Amino acid sequence: MRQPKVKKITATIWNDGESKHFEVKGKPARTLCELVKAAGRGVTALELSNTWALRLSAYIHDLRHKYGVKIITHREPHDGGTHGRYVLISPVDITDIQYK
Repeated sequence: MRQPKVKKITATIWNDGESKHFEVKGKPARTLCELVKAAGRGVTALELSNTWALRLSAYIHDLRHKYGVKIITHREPHDGGTHGRYVLISPVDITDIQYK
């Protein structure tokens, strides 16, 4: 069964003892939901590539630079090269999710 598409989330993030409330829309919002769901194991584009995460690195960039979410990248080998596994570091509390 296909999951509904996330339209917008409202969340609180804690970095360095400070909390910040923010809203994020579209695919960056869906990416943040997946990062929270994955907890410490992280996510890769291949794991999320059911047609929506083809530009996962761009969504991660937005979360890092527009919203201040701390995400680390681990490089993992695979046939033909490496890929990034993105792991959420910042504590995030999703307070509301709106679906399309």
